Amino acid sequence: IYHIHKNCVDLFFICDILYVRLLTNILEGAEIISVHINTEDKPGKAVGELSRLIRQCINDGIVAQGGSITPEQGRILGYLDRCGGCAAQKAIEETFGVKRSSTTSILANLEKAGFIERSSDSDDLRKKTVSLTEKGTAAIDRIDRAIGGVEAQLTCNFSDEEKHLFTELLHKAEDNLKKGTWDKW
Repeated sequence: IYHIHKNCVDLFFICDILYVRLLTNILEGAEIISVHINTEDKPGKAVGELSRLIRQCINDGIVAQGGSITPEQGRILGYLDRCGGCAAQKAIEETFGVKRSSTTSILANLEKAGFIERSSDSDDLRKKTVSLTEKGTAAIDRIDRAIGGVEAQLTCNFSDEEKHLFTELLHKAEDNLKKGTWDKW
């Protein structure tokens, strides 16, 4: 059984009507004009585009500062920074919901680039601890500057009240999605 959101059903219905009208016009020999359905007022699309642009701008900011870090690497470096500079590899896997093999690959690239060091637990050699290096800390500083610049640009023409409202609405939308009402559509 497929559950389809009411707005999607409405859109499908509108498309069906437009298609029938288009066929009718073709059969009657009428001149066909292009039909454009405006989806610009769809918040999900707007948030998706904004998210893509933010990621691109942050990446451009990091590159402009002489860095080259993938988003996944940046998230792991940020996590390590929030954990005081080191964490168990297992904790990284669990926090990001990433398979061990994927985490190992990302960490290997970070280690090869000199951003982290990995060490084995003296009691259990299978357990790995991941630690930031000076180069990793410097990369976090570049990431933070890039994020700060993007956030400043994002709301540069917002009043303090608009900034607060914007953030409040984003959190409200996030909470709505976290409620997990997918089965009720």
